[in-house]
Amino acid sequence: MFTPLLLALVACGEAPGRLDISRVQLDPGGARVLLDLDLHLSPTHLDALDHGVPLRLDFIVAPLAGAGTVESIVLSFSPLTHQYEMASSQETTPRLFDTRDQMLAALDRISLPVRAVGAPQGFVRARLNLDALPPALRMTARFDRRWQLETRTSAWPP
Repeated sequence: MFTPLLLALVACGEAPGRLDISRVQLDPGGARVLLDLDLHLSPTHLDALDHGVPLRLDFIVAPLAGAGTVESIVLSFSPLTHQYEMASSQETTPRLFDTRDQMLAALDRISLPVRAVGAPQGFVRARLNLDALPPALRMTARFDRRWQLETRTSAWPP
């Protein structure tokens, strides 16, 4: 009888996830921006991921001169193959991982295209796209801080 209430109270005390961009650097050719990410998924994110709910991270890359872009990375788990998958909007073949930790470690440093090649200045930020969640989770995720993941805007050069 008290189990649902107890579970709700425990969930309320759960720490939220964290997504930070610790470093932004334009590559020497100016065609890509390199990001060092600090991603810590909350227990809610991890549970959803382990139950087959894909999580989509959107990266907004906006040079001061030229068009900005949104690049996406989708994290997912396939219960049938017992593999984790990281699919990028810029790659045709997803990367497969045996463990969740391996997949998350691959996000420590990522490279994103810059449409305005050679743009000396720009901004980048990242967020978990709640609209990409399954419809049954979207409304809950909008109002539950455990689902919120968003970086501050980071500039290049720093």
